[in-house]
Amino acid sequence: MKVKLSLFRKIFIFSIFIVVFTISVSYIMNVFFLDKFLINRKKNAILMIKEVAKQKLYDPVEFATYVENIRDNEGIDISLMDEVRLNLARNLQNMPSPVNQGMLNRYGNRNRPQRMPQQNWETGRFHMMQLPNTNITLLFYNESIPDVGLMSLRTSLSVIRAHKTEINLFNIIITGIGILVSMGIARIFSKKITKNIEKLNSVARKISVLDFTEKSRISSDDEIGELSRSIDIMSDNLALSIENLRTFASDASHELKTPITVINTHAQGLIGGLAKTEAERMKYYRAIAKKSKEMNDIIGNLLTISRLSSPGIQLRTERADLLELLKESCEKYENLELEKDLVWDVRLTENTEISCDARLFRIALDNVVQNALKYAVEESAIRVYRDGETFVFENETQGTFPEKLDKLWEPFARGENAGEKHEDGNGLGLSIVRKIFELSGFSCDIAVRDNLFMFSFGKK
Repeated sequence: MKVKLSLFRKIFIFSIFIVVFTISVSYIMNVFFLDKFLINRKKNAILMIKEVAKQKLYDPVEFATYVENIRDNEGIDISLMDEVRLNLARNLQNMPSPVNQGMLNRYGNRNRPQRMPQQNWETGRFHMMQLPNTNITLLFYNESIPDVGLMSLRTSLSVIRAHKTEINLFNIIITGIGILVSMGIARIFSKKITKNIEKLNSVARKISVLDFTEKSRISSDDEIGELSRSIDIMSDNLALSIENLRTFASDASHELKTPITVINTHAQGLIGGLAKTEAERMKYYRAIAKKSKEMNDIIGNLLTISRLSSPGIQLRTERADLLELLKESCEKYENLELEKDLVWDVRLTENTEISCDARLFRIALDNVVQNALKYAVEESAIRVYRDGETFVFENETQGTFPEKLDKLWEPFARGENAGEKHEDGNGLGLSIVRKIFELSGFSCDIAVRDNLFMFSFGKK
């Protein structure tokens, strides 16, 4: 059976493992490599001391003082032996007699009565020797100096071994203390992390059931804090989006209800034989066709807004000539232009290239042109000009507008003059225009001054 561990236990066990692993590696390194490391450092120290001693060799007082200081501070003995005593010592140690041993003690090193193996007299190399019947190990280095004799440097390695025992004991104590301390710290740290994660999990569960009332508000400056802020922002955005969606769905159902009712009523009238003459039937047919077109426009615009609101939408940005796009849009609504005897006064001559997704920009421009033609006063002019870096569409209009013109950007919002004149439309055009311009990196604005309706847009 698979054991399920909580995140708290996983973090706790992992923290303890890291501490134990680190201390274990340190202990293994001490056991296998500490001796070699310390001996190597002693060898380097002997070589450095040897060079300094050679420089002080020809000043007996300074040399003697230096030898004494090195013995006290570093535990390294320095001795000199001339060639006569050196040869005598080498010969005597091959003649095992009490007299020879006494002469060796007299002419050799008085502090070292043991026999020195022959290879330990070799110069320029390090030698180690275990003293008989003791646990003392000596490290030698000899160097032959012209006109002086042999300089011998030696130190005991017993201190290293004694220290190694103490170090191992100290490591064992530190291991126990480290594990206990790390258990306490790991417990506190793990609790803090898991507490924040539990809070995030609680917020996420409520978001999953569309409850956006709870916020995590974790103030830490690490990744969990960033995740907390991201979840709170996501919660706010989702709440706003869902509210907008509900409002939008309510408005859409209200707008579709009227044409559906009209179509249903006229269809029932045709079925029930209310239309007696061909003229009456044609009237019913035209009403059904008109309302069907309205529904089709509403649904098409809703799909366009849905597509524009999709986070995965990708723009195909290219260079396009605004003047050419405007001409194409004007040609689409030429019949409306002729019906109201309107004139286009386009004052764009140069520098009309813009960077945009031409396919989407045509949709926005079609809505702008259509609105200008719909609500312009008959036999008037629609002016298009450039004000600095901003393009302006201006037409004469009659009627009243909301106190806050920003409401016209909202879906299904229309000015009162649209209802008064029974103009076709569903109030989605400006909403689509704004979304397309924002996606394309343009800002747009509307204003009304002295019966002039002005729509403007420009690069952000």
